[in-house]
Amino acid sequence: MADDHIAVLFDIDGTLIITGGAGAASWRLAFDELYDIPADIGKFTDTGMTDPDVGRKTFEAVMHRAPERKEFTRLLERRLYYL
Repeated sequence: MADDHIAVLFDIDGTLIITGGAGAASWRLAFDELYDIPADIGKFTDTGMTDPDVGRKTFEAVMHRAPERKEFTRLLERRLYYL
């Protein structure tokens, strides 16, 4: 129908909702599972960063190198699984 409306909302944690740290916990679990490193994203990132930027910055800080595309895709998948 022409009158149907669809809305898509994007959120930076704390803007529309507060997740109680679910994002940080999901990153920690993903890094722990894949690399045996319980990475703390708060040490390496700033508020308002996108998820891929958070993952990339944290990866580079704890692994001391840039992630390869395939392993970064896997990290994002595991983070989403835990989220």
